[in-house]
Amino acid sequence: FRGKFYWSTKRERVFLPFLHETKASDIRHKTTLANASFSASVLLAIIPAMTGTNTTDIKRIGVLTGGGDCPGLNAVIRAVTKTAIFDYGLEVIGIEDGFLGLVEGRVHPLDEAATSGILTRGGTILGSNNKCNPSRFAVQRADGGYDYIDVTGRCLDHLEQFGIDALVVIGGDGTMACAQNFVERGVTCVGVPKTIDNDLVGTDVTFGFATAVN
Repeated sequence: FRGKFYWSTKRERVFLPFLHETKASDIRHKTTLANASFSASVLLAIIPAMTGTNTTDIKRIGVLTGGGDCPGLNAVIRAVTKTAIFDYGLEVIGIEDGFLGLVEGRVHPLDEAATSGILTRGGTILGSNNKCNPSRFAVQRADGGYDYIDVTGRCLDHLEQFGIDALVVIGGDGTMACAQNFVERGVTCVGVPKTIDNDLVGTDVTFGFATAVN
């Protein structure tokens, strides 16, 4: 189970078969919740079957949204959180502003109250960041220039500090590339395809695409 990366792709690493894209009309008619809830159920239920790992090994999961903002993020956060809590008895930790929150140790618990009433809200209640790459983190020098350092170790320390057993990473190609670095360090990651570009290999339709083009 440790060190494997399950991503929504039809290749060897098949894991998360999202069925529907989020549209503005879906949000108005409340069907986004059903679609995202089904996906969240698949996301969490398939872990033991794919890995042979007992679900009792997972007590707490972290959720983050990386990259640019797009429609449907709050619906996914809501569905993942409530499915994890009510169907699997897991604790859920929201990581603020994508991987930047993991670098800086900025997290907060997600529960039923925190994720209620957000279905029709745009954006992401966790915040996002499309610049932070923990393996190449920008640190400003006194002369105004930047040095780039690997702060993955700091992120791993924070995962241990907060007792996070697995990450649910919601994002596009850049976010998934960042997650791969954690996979190589032994962290269990689940990727949720989110991008208005619809350019993730092996994923038919990503969250955010239909609303962007329609």
